[in-house]
Amino acid sequence: MIKLLPCAAPHAMMSEEIHGTPRETRAVPAARTSASPVSRQTDAPRPLVVDLDHSLLRTDLLYEAFWRRAAANPLSAIAGLFGRGGKAGVKRRVSADSAIDVETLPLNDGVAAMVREAQAEGREVAFASASDRSVVEAVAERFGVTRTFASDGETNLRGEAKAEALCAAYGPGGFDYVGDSQADFAVWDRAAGVTVVAPSPRMLTAVKARYGEARILTAGGSSGYAWLRALRPHQWVKNLLVFLPVVAAHSASANAWALSALGFAAFCACASGLYLINDMLDLDADRRHPSKRRRPIAAGRLSIRSAMLLAGGLFILSALLSAAANPVFGLALLGYVAASLAYSGYLKRVILLDMIALSGFYVLRAVSGGVASSVPITVAFVALCFTLFFALAAVKRQTELTRHANGARRVAGRGYKPSDLRWVTAAGLLASAGAIAVLVAYGFVSPNALTLYARPELLALTALPAAVWLARIFRRGAQGRVHDDPVVYALRDPSTYAAAVAVFIVVGAAAL
Repeated sequence: MIKLLPCAAPHAMMSEEIHGTPRETRAVPAARTSASPVSRQTDAPRPLVVDLDHSLLRTDLLYEAFWRRAAANPLSAIAGLFGRGGKAGVKRRVSADSAIDVETLPLNDGVAAMVREAQAEGREVAFASASDRSVVEAVAERFGVTRTFASDGETNLRGEAKAEALCAAYGPGGFDYVGDSQADFAVWDRAAGVTVVAPSPRMLTAVKARYGEARILTAGGSSGYAWLRALRPHQWVKNLLVFLPVVAAHSASANAWALSALGFAAFCACASGLYLINDMLDLDADRRHPSKRRRPIAAGRLSIRSAMLLAGGLFILSALLSAAANPVFGLALLGYVAASLAYSGYLKRVILLDMIALSGFYVLRAVSGGVASSVPITVAFVALCFTLFFALAAVKRQTELTRHANGARRVAGRGYKPSDLRWVTAAGLLASAGAIAVLVAYGFVSPNALTLYARPELLALTALPAAVWLARIFRRGAQGRVHDDPVVYALRDPSTYAAAVAVFIVVGAAAL
């Protein structure tokens, strides 16, 4: 049986059971609760009090609010971390006007089922959270819950403060409580029913020793590899573009290849850190997207706090690797970071400019490889990279617009409307034609080609498999059948490898 404590004297273990009228408790400021304490009949069902962060929700409302503000105004988000009022003041400033879309917040299904079951039974359900009242009440409205306990800008309603507020409202032993953290022990010590959500092995041992009849709920669908999926290692293949300059130059220098390898590793670490940042800035849009809503952070499989720490570590690793490769390469990588953050915060919502930025990221990877390995970069090389990857960026938007042609006003998180589909496709086809033109002209007009190839005019034949491949990918995009990332789709499409083999044969013939 779970033992109970008076509010004014919490202990880890209780030696006696409390019966009858609750003992006298200390007064709690009214601002901590949205309703006054109520008297109850002894045979009335106990209220169910539910914590929100990482209990009912698979996320933390403070971090959610911070990244909403960061997406709208990064300086405002950072400024909110400083000021008076301690933690409660930070939560009030950060949460103010954060515009969290509470309807899309990921839920722990087991806890949500408990809430709905209690409501169906006629039990009172209350939410008690250390998050700010503004966001707690928004979540409560989603569930039809009318009583909330939350931080108010002055009091951080966590641990002992939360226990006192609940005891003042219901009396010791007058409620069941659902929580998830070490701070909740102070509340469980006063609760009649204990439910613990997704405890760590160490915490589970403590809970079982302390509360013999505690109910344990796992976080259904969680995965220990969520952090790895959030890094998107399948995207690292894009960073192989760093090796493109040494390949195009037919370089046999071991040092050039080693420096390119360092550059590749630096880009992988940096890109994964940026993916994490982008996912935190894009939470609402991702949760409304048919496939992106399953990303680890959006789905609550990886906590935002963990993602922030992981991103910081990756940026540090990337800086160390780039410094070892080449100081100038480090500057190029820094430029990539700045451009990516600008894209995540603003450019992705500007039509056409976002496609230019996406193709620019690929060009920067390739050019950075030349910087790292000290291999000269030609104009034809840059032109081919830009036109080809602009075409793929257009396919990305073409696919999204095709899928949203069912009447949605705009693509979530982007500036495009379904009516933009025609000109986006036209822009992509024009870029494709530009890439084909570069391939045809390269062997005839480039001095570099005359140096590297015995019969450079044969290189014009590479335009044929490239044209067939581009036509195929645009056709699939018009059908909405391309992956959210066309590069990933291309790497999974057999036609890509068929085209690559054809190009390799032509290049080999030109070199002989």
